[in-house]
Amino acid sequence: MTKILYVWQAAYPWDVRAEKICQELRVRGCDVTLLARWKPGQAAEEMLEGIRIVRTGHGLPHAASLPIPINPVWRRAIRELVRTWKPDVVIAREILLAEPAAQVCRRRGIPMIIDMAEHYPATMRTWDKYREGWLPRLLVFHARVPDLVERRSVSRADGVISVCDEQNDRLHRQFGYPRNRMAVVHNTLESNTFDKVRKGCTVPPRVFAHHGYITSQRGLGNLVRGFALAARQEPEIELVLAGSGDTSKLSEMARDLRVADRIKLTGPYSHAELVDLYSQADVGMLAYPIDDSWSHTLPNKLFDYLACGKPVIVSPIPSFRRVVEDAKAGVVLAGQSPQDIADGILRMCRVDPEPMVQGGQAAARSQYHWESDAQVLIEFLARYISIPSMSTAQTVPLAPGN
Repeated sequence: MTKILYVWQAAYPWDVRAEKICQELRVRGCDVTLLARWKPGQAAEEMLEGIRIVRTGHGLPHAASLPIPINPVWRRAIRELVRTWKPDVVIAREILLAEPAAQVCRRRGIPMIIDMAEHYPATMRTWDKYREGWLPRLLVFHARVPDLVERRSVSRADGVISVCDEQNDRLHRQFGYPRNRMAVVHNTLESNTFDKVRKGCTVPPRVFAHHGYITSQRGLGNLVRGFALAARQEPEIELVLAGSGDTSKLSEMARDLRVADRIKLTGPYSHAELVDLYSQADVGMLAYPIDDSWSHTLPNKLFDYLACGKPVIVSPIPSFRRVVEDAKAGVVLAGQSPQDIADGILRMCRVDPEPMVQGGQAAARSQYHWESDAQVLIEFLARYISIPSMSTAQTVPLAPGN
């Protein structure tokens, strides 16, 4: 049986992309082990839905298992799993643990592939925790250590899986990474995931919503300000912000702008609750900052909205624009200012949303669904290893390091 080791730098469960990839490989007949970071209350090793979970740092202080390339705890865990279990391929999620994984794999003559869901160095520079304290600022913003880690990791990878064409273009442009060693596996969902969601939206749309973490990275302050401007002209609209995070500033802002009664902050939600949350929404909001972080990824909620027939309002981020304009599934803002957001909301209120509903659902049925992306994943991996559910005629072998 083909063995695949997936290295995930955080606690598990739960990460939707790691789960989808590992489960897909399992149902295709592979033996899958996921190496994750231990947190108190979790077992050092267990089986979850057919996937073997091994957790590094068990019983150690949390800082001891910090997922960075030089951490001996992670290096030892990867080395021992590769030595004793003998996987046929190692897939490292993101860049932080890709280099130590590559070093172990190279010695053993097995391929190492990076599952790169985002432009990680750019994303780190949007997180508040790296702006606090002189040392994080020095390492992340001035010395640009994450960029060095990315360069070293990519140069050692036998293949890269990303979530959008724009990321592959960047890796080729910035590092000269060969295009034939990259594949795009979107953060899409299985076709029947949201069968029970109320599809489409009311006419005119009333409930505008954002689902996901409440962080400064997502520009939600501008969303609240823009909604307040639009609400002066459209007295029936509401804004729902669903997700965990620090909502105190947004609540205070809503009160100051006198729209607190029209903005609902739901707090954390479980994956199972998304059916109800999406059913209540009319329009999905992705008015994110226009920066390197968002320009090289595509969030899974965009594909959720399309599948649920929810028109979307998005910032003019190249990857977002491409999907939305190709599908004719929403409104692309002129910018990301409060006025730009207000203009987008008002435009959505004054057009017929039905073509957008139909366009999004058609794109989800024909292209943006996990069954399609899973096939891309399997065909790409079959170039490096044997996938039990595929015939040998479909594989084009590549030697590690070429």
